[in-house]
Amino acid sequence: MMNNDKHIANKTAIKDGLLIDGTGAPAIKDGLLLIEDGIIQYAGEAKEISSDYKVIDASGKTLLMDQQPYTRSMISWTRQA
Repeated sequence: MMNNDKHIANKTAIKDGLLIDGTGAPAIKDGLLLIEDGIIQYAGEAKEISSDYKVIDASGKTLLMDQQPYTRSMISWTRQA
């Protein structure tokens, strides 16, 4: 028996925050994170995104990523001083 149910991805875009990716690279002003089903698919400079993303405006906040090999990527944000 075939299951014809289509999986609809849970897509979230967090945009316009100061992005610090945890690699030692310079921070990205107005950064963008694209997350699908809880997994970061993109972290970098702002770019066009499709309309099926739930958008979270992180203006005035700093987005910090932890990319340790023993954890799933984690994100936290704080207000910029």
